[in-house]
Amino acid sequence: MPNEFTFEIRKHLGTLAVRNNGWSKELNIVCWNDQSVPKFDIRAWDRNHTHMSRGITLYADEMRQLVSLYLAYQNQKTVDEAKADQEADRMEYLEYRKKTEQYRTVSAAAETAADAPNGRISPDIGAPDRNAMADEPPASMPEDPAEVSEESVPGSETDEYAQDVSSDVPLQVNQDSGADAACAAF
Repeated sequence: MPNEFTFEIRKHLGTLAVRNNGWSKELNIVCWNDQSVPKFDIRAWDRNHTHMSRGITLYADEMRQLVSLYLAYQNQKTVDEAKADQEADRMEYLEYRKKTEQYRTVSAAAETAADAPNGRISPDIGAPDRNAMADEPPASMPEDPAEVSEESVPGSETDEYAQDVSSDVPLQVNQDSGADAACAAF
């Protein structure tokens, strides 16, 4: 006795996917073997709906449960994404508040420095005293310009740089170098 069965597609609800070979995975309402109660059916069908692959059939209450599970999953996913977005916004706000507080602290320190005698910041604030640093020459520069030798000045071996200097710019000349004659031309 051959294993025969019958089916009737009562309603085509939609196509889920179409394969390259022409078969399509569909959601249909199907009656199997002349039963009076149709079932939801998910399976692949050929173009003519004469051949089918293995699939799954669900009664109406099972289909409702499947949809309910899927919607609950999507809702939870949406809630989780919203919580993640909310946490990212909160972290961004906290970073903004931190930077604002840092700015206020620096502004307050600058105001304190402006109100302090000689405009200097007191050592307990912890900021460097820029005015005191400006009074001291860098360690690599000599304090007296007369100590600069002519060999250490770029272009001192030729007069090509001297031609670019306008005559209204005062030049500081080392008295010992004998450059008075060169400056007299200007």
